[in-house]
Amino acid sequence: MSKRILFPPIAAIVACLLLSVFVACDGPQTVKPRLLNRAADPDSGYQFLLGSSYGFAIGLTMSSLDSLWTIWPPVLRAEAEQATPDERRTMTLDRYGLLAGVSDVKGRSPEVPLNFTENPDSKQLQINCLVCHAGKILGRVTPGISNTHVALQTLTNDLITFFAFQFVAKNQNKGLASIDTLKNPPASIEALAEVFQQAQAEAQEKGIELAPMNSAVQRLVAVVVAGLEKFLELDAAGRDSLIVKLLGDGIIGSLAEAFVRFRIPILSNTDGTTNAFFLAAQFGTFRNLNLELTRLPRRDVPPLPQWATETPSWFNSRKKKLYYHDGFIEDTPGDLMQFLMGPVNPDTTITRWYPQFQDLLAWMWSLKAPKWPEDTLGVIDRDLAQRGLLVFTNNCAKCHGFYGAGEGSFREGWHDQDIINTDSMRLYGMGRQYRAFLRDSFFGADGSGPDGKAITILQPPGYIAPPLNGIWATTPYFHNGAVPTLMDVLNYNDRPKIWTRSEDGYDSLKVGLEVQVFDTLPGGLAGWQNRMYYQDNLTGKSVSGHEYPAPPESLTEDEKWALIEYLKTL
Repeated sequence: MSKRILFPPIAAIVACLLLSVFVACDGPQTVKPRLLNRAADPDSGYQFLLGSSYGFAIGLTMSSLDSLWTIWPPVLRAEAEQATPDERRTMTLDRYGLLAGVSDVKGRSPEVPLNFTENPDSKQLQINCLVCHAGKILGRVTPGISNTHVALQTLTNDLITFFAFQFVAKNQNKGLASIDTLKNPPASIEALAEVFQQAQAEAQEKGIELAPMNSAVQRLVAVVVAGLEKFLELDAAGRDSLIVKLLGDGIIGSLAEAFVRFRIPILSNTDGTTNAFFLAAQFGTFRNLNLELTRLPRRDVPPLPQWATETPSWFNSRKKKLYYHDGFIEDTPGDLMQFLMGPVNPDTTITRWYPQFQDLLAWMWSLKAPKWPEDTLGVIDRDLAQRGLLVFTNNCAKCHGFYGAGEGSFREGWHDQDIINTDSMRLYGMGRQYRAFLRDSFFGADGSGPDGKAITILQPPGYIAPPLNGIWATTPYFHNGAVPTLMDVLNYNDRPKIWTRSEDGYDSLKVGLEVQVFDTLPGGLAGWQNRMYYQDNLTGKSVSGHEYPAPPESLTEDEKWALIEYLKTL
């Protein structure tokens, strides 16, 4: 069957139709106008990206980052205790998929990991865009590629454990020896829920006021708990208990049902992928179209809670009109700003940053695809690559474009999900309400669609085949990071279903990650270890689909190797 492709000119028509039939859930509001008549500056965008406190505060400082090892599992903790401070810092960065800092940004300490900015007043670390959009390739830090090492769920769990122990220690230091449940800190994050609940009840019974948790964590918990109230009536202790449990390791059985029932996201069920869109959508439920915070949710969260994906690389952004794997929205500075909706940023602060995000988008467009490093990975066989060009032209170019002089040509379009058949969780998990909110709110007010809004497709028909410039550096492949090498993409009947990567290794033959493949998941893994294994049976992590060319036109082995050699040249 031939692939049906819907191209952007048709998308504009679809957007008009959707706008005419969809009724926004917020009702009539006046979206604040923007002040936009300025030339964007890529250098200023880079300085803003790494030098400004726009990101999400998680209650972390450099001091507490360097202390997280104190709550690690016993074996890791013992190793860290014997390490030098520099070695311990490296262990911390590696555990969470964080990257070493830079010294080319004014006012920024090179000690701060690349993925954070440090608030100059509070000294709080705030997550910036590069927590997902900068990664390592061959051990070298490269802004603009996907962070396929990032372990946000492990970082979140460790932070909650760390703050909980601080909470316990803070109250112990106040001399509250009469709070029996605070005398012995629990050994696991699951047990923390019971400690909080029992300590609060005991303190109330004895008339003792407990010291509060970290303020940034309190604000985050308050927002998430407020969302829970829409689904469940709990007393304060029960809410605190539930929120801690829901962010814990080893989500199984009835706890998994709670995730589905209450739409609370796991940030990621696999390292190297992120569920950032769900978190943004969750925060967005507490914003009106002008981005003003509201006490109660304005709309439902997306219908599916878990569709963590690999982050798209930025260096091909300028070739695209529609963003993200499903191309649901037009590329605008406003669209990039949707991830600023954490409760610490009021509407006036978010809207004030619009010019800086113009500059950031310009910086993204200035990035170039990295070339195959022949000095490290081997010289390209030009004769074989030339034969591969013919294979590509006959089998791949219709969807992925042509790559001749300059950057070639790329025609953007959707590929119907019933034909491409890769994992559909990301496609259907977001739902229509949040997409409509982005279109109708401040974020969508600077597009080229009807009424000046960003072109938005409320339900895309499928994923968009990405441009392939620098494809060697975008491993693992597919929107969910399912396939470790290009040869595994082509050998679609024999893709690994359980695999784990090395830290910095690269498979120059098959072109992609250096991985170890398993028939079954090793036993006895802790939650953080489990997430280091890509598993085909997890939600959103199917390795199926993109089975091209299909029989009887399947490629021969010689054609596959020729095609891979050609792809190195892009």
